[in-house]
Amino acid sequence: AYTYGGTISGNGNVILNQSGTLTLTAAHTYAGTTFLTSGVLKIGGGDNRLPITTTLNLGSGGVFDLNGRS
Repeated sequence: AYTYGGTISGNGNVILNQSGTLTLTAAHTYAGTTFLTSGVLKIGGGDNRLPITTTLNLGSGGVFDLNGRS
């Protein structure tokens, strides 16, 4: 498991393609798509961790964990 507390910004995409859990604890402002092909992407530390304009592309091996949020 890995927790990332920095900010992801810019025009690129975010791709998670590995086993294990990545927890994002800061608000991010990147403009690209979020690709989750395998592993767990967990939201931690508050609301609005992913940019509201991102498209979430969830593959069959990926898990998006809202950590009790909606």
